[in-house]
Amino acid sequence: MSNVKTMVNVQLTTENHLIWKSQMLKLFTANNFEGHLTGHTVKPAKQILAPDGSRSHNPLYSTYMLIDQHLSSAIYSTVSPTLLPYILNLDSTHEIWVTLERRLQSSNRSRLLQRKGELHQLKLGDKTMFQYLTDIKSKIDAIAAVGSFVDPEDIIHYTLNGLPPTYQSFKTSIRTHLGELLLDDFYSL
Repeated sequence: MSNVKTMVNVQLTTENHLIWKSQMLKLFTANNFEGHLTGHTVKPAKQILAPDGSRSHNPLYSTYMLIDQHLSSAIYSTVSPTLLPYILNLDSTHEIWVTLERRLQSSNRSRLLQRKGELHQLKLGDKTMFQYLTDIKSKIDAIAAVGSFVDPEDIIHYTLNGLPPTYQSFKTSIRTHLGELLLDDFYSL
């Protein structure tokens, strides 16, 4: 996990939580450390009780802490400086993971609503059709990046709504089309 920064090429910001999360989870899972993120790998007791009643240091605790602190450090190396203050004083990888999730989930929700609003307001205006369709595609990709999905029929609906009145016959033709219309076919039309 020492090369996590080269494996996860996205530094976590408030804009890209789901992409970062997906990369980190896949990397941790591939190295059999996902339990440290999810909390399923439980921290062992610091001391163990011997049969004679004496207490001694638990070697499993030392191993767990060594791994967990290295994993925490790996996460730190992929988090933007603006988010680091929220996690610097946390003790475990699991606490860091949960805190980032909780902190960024609400911003993802508001970002999703903002992106959907932008898609709804998009108009052809003085752009070329290619530029317009590229703008729609970038809005759809931004919505997907915050963890949502836009149904292809809705994409067609938003696209048609952004066209000016000069496209009325085209809009009517598409809206009255009986069969399912694939996005690629729609874009070519």
